Amino acid sequence: IAVMALTLVPGDAAATATARGIAWVAGTQLADGAFPGFAPPGSEPAHSTNSTALAVQALRLSAGDHSAQVTKALTFLAGTQNGDGGFDIDSANDFSDVRATAQVVGGIVGRSYATLLHDLGASAHAVTGAAYLVGRLTDGTHLESSFDDGQGGTVTFVDYGLTADLALALASANSQDATLAKVVGYLRAHVGDYVESLAAATAGSGSYGSGGAGVGATYPQQPAEPRQALPHTWFLIPRFGAQGGPAKKWAPAFDSPSHGAINNNNPGN
Repeated sequence: IAVMALTLVPGDAAATATARGIAWVAGTQLADGAFPGFAPPGSEPAHSTNSTALAVQALRLSAGDHSAQVTKALTFLAGTQNGDGGFDIDSANDFSDVRATAQVVGGIVGRSYATLLHDLGASAHAVTGAAYLVGRLTDGTHLESSFDDGQGGTVTFVDYGLTADLALALASANSQDATLAKVVGYLRAHVGDYVESLAAATAGSGSYGSGGAGVGATYPQQPAEPRQALPHTWFLIPRFGAQGGPAKKWAPAFDSPSHGAINNNNPGN
């Protein structure tokens, strides 16, 4: 993921770091084409579908240098798909997992998360994996997870992170656009609620808590509407000054005493 992010950073230093990162990833491939997942010290590494999918996305940034390794990794991933379309967590666990499938779909297609350009055709494995994910949605809009509450009960909650992973997978597969629109709409409408609830719960005697949001200002209403909806949430202001225009368009991001927003003060601002 770090390598994919570095491709968006201009300059020779970032390019060098990207190349070194890709080389490191390539050097960790296992004999069966998989890439290692977590393993306790002294244990054999897990042949992880999650790690393999992310590695394919990284290696395809320089596919000419690593095409044989990518092919081998894709063969491994294809072998972990089950009859329902889902993918295993690793080679030692023969059952479909939503989180693993969300990451494998993106890896099989090979689009970097940094761009998600529709420049690669989705394979049949990615399309059926996306269909599996859609079938696991609650109300056709989001994913839920659960945990044992320690008292014999189960707590079920909306898993925003896993839902976001699913959205990336559907965007990569390019085969479930209608559902993707619903999922993105749900996230847009509800993630702010989650952030604000965290911020309000941790605000204490002050106005702002531990929740934060990056807010754009391409359109005048963009900073104003979130400020009304997220009164206890810090805002991070990107592309300010020389990069993004005059300060007055950011005024709605602040509360009445001119608090609640932070400028990251990039070079050139």
